[in-house]
Order: sequence, then structure tokens, then C-alpha cells
Amino acid sequence: MKKQQISKMHKKVKELKEIDKMKTQFLSMTSHELRTPITPMEAQVEMLLDGYFGDLNKKQRNSLKMILRNIERLDLLISDIMDVTRIEGHRLKISKEKAHIEDVIKHSVNSLKVSAKKRGINLKIVIPKKIPPFEFDIDRITQVLWNLIDNAIKFTDKGSVIVEATKKRKQVVISVRDSGIGIRKSDIRKLFRPFYQIEPLYTRKHSGTGLGLVICMGIIESHGGKMWVESEVKRGSTFLFTLPLE
Repeated sequence: MKKQQISKMHKKVKELKEIDKMKTQFLSMTSHELRTPITPMEAQVEMLLDGYFGDLNKKQRNSLKMILRNIERLDLLISDIMDVTRIEGHRLKISKEKAHIEDVIKHSVNSLKVSAKKRGINLKIVIPKKIPPFEFDIDRITQVLWNLIDNAIKFTDKGSVIVEATKKRKQVVISVRDSGIGIRKSDIRKLFRPFYQIEPLYTRKHSGTGLGLVICMGIIESHGGKMWVESEVKRGSTFLFTLPLE
């Protein structure tokens, strides 16, 4: 390859890196600016609902509740974008402390049992052997588990969702297995792209930002672990991740 071509390639790579950096900075700045007015908006709507400014009729109350739900959705989207920008900028904070992973799994499963029951799904935990306590970020791993279990419930019409944890050498392997719709092989590679969702826009039944799995992978990789998925169409999916014990 000629020196001129190599020089052009290096220049192109540098330009792409600069564009990516600008994109991350823009998303970070925009997220912060959007969050600033959300807090007082939410507070004012809650005060109205609590009757601070007088009694409300049924229509007024329902309208305010709808506004509050959408404010909460917007706040969640902003939180996800901020997490993605932190991951891309290698600025995601991980605060590790020694804990039992079983406790975190049980807490995550219990918080979603009502949602699973409404859909007639059997949600259960399988931990064959006791796993020793180790250091990890409890809040962040709870976030990962909650996201994976919630997704499994959403994409399973009937059957079960099983959360399993096993110790293998110097790491823990955690899996969330469902009996749902499954994922095409061509889609598996795209799952961990920002804003990507499997369902086409016109057939989408489930709300979401398309950032959850990107954030989950970023959290696991920040712990020194790995995340992947095994799936077949109409035979369910299994999302797996590892966490180092040391």
C-alpha cells in the first residue's frame, strides 16, 4: 500500500474519532441540560396531584397523571443516554463492595414477580451451590439483572423465566433464560448497538429506548466480565454474563 493511501486512512480514522468524541460530548451536554427543567416540572405536577393548589376533578387528575408518567419516561431516557455517554467515554463509575450475589438476584426477582404473574409466567431462581461473597457494584449489577429479567418477561407470552448463577473457577456465570419468541441469528449481532430494537417500529409492542443492553454490557465489562446471548427463534433466549470473583 502506498504511503499516500496510508496517510489518507490515518486521517480518516482521526476524523472519525473526532466525530465520535463530539457526538459523546453533545449527548452528555444535552442530557444534563434536559434534566435541569425536569425536576421542578415533576415537583409541580406532584404538588398539584397532592392538592397543594386546590381540589382537582377526575379529568384534571387523570391528565396530570398522564403528564407525570411522561415526565418519568423522559427522565428514564435521559438517564440511559447519560449512562451510554459515560460508558463510551470510559467514565462509568463502579463502586464495589463485598456482597452475596444470591441476595442481589433474589431482590431483583422479587421486584418483578408481580409483573411476571400478570403475564402468567413462572419466574424462578436456580443456584446449585453456595457462591462465596465477592466485590461488585450492587446497584449496577441489580440494574443489569432487572433489565435482563424485565426483557425476558416482556418477550415471553407463556412459560418460564429462570435466573441461574453458578461458580466456575474464578468467576460467577449468571444467566437469564426464557421460553419466549427467541432472536434471529442476524439480529443477535445487532443487539448491543445503541438504540437498536429487534421489533420493527410498526409492529413494536414493547416500549423501550434500545439502550438497556448497551448499558448492561458496559456495566459488566467495567467489572472485568463478559456478556453474550444464545437464542433460537421460537425456542427462547438466554442472556449470560460473568463476574470475576477476584
